[in-house]
Amino acid sequence: MKIGYHNIAKHEQKLKEYFLKHVNLSKIILYTPDVHSPLITFNMYNDKHQIIDGQDIEYYLGKKGIFCRSSLSCAELACYPLHAHSVVRASVMFYNTRSDINKLVKAINDFKPGDELNGLV
Repeated sequence: MKIGYHNIAKHEQKLKEYFLKHVNLSKIILYTPDVHSPLITFNMYNDKHQIIDGQDIEYYLGKKGIFCRSSLSCAELACYPLHAHSVVRASVMFYNTRSDINKLVKAINDFKPGDELNGLV
């Protein structure tokens, strides 16, 4: 309560703007581009520009120490118009820093199709 809701929202917005400025948007499909939402909901593409299953991307990011959620979330019907079986969600919160966002951006920007399977196969 000491921080204040306005300051929390402002911090989250700045981190989301920072993410959008530094991530390679050609590697992902971003479902929540609005900077006023603290959610970064996305999927990534394989080398045929097809969407990779969100759980595979969650695994890839988890191996890099980045913990996200993946699934249909609480809105299964929302995935139909997205043409996705699941999506990945990174939530930007008041305790996150630019360093956290840099880790996520680097993992996405360095991703090569097939990386999501390393350690599984």
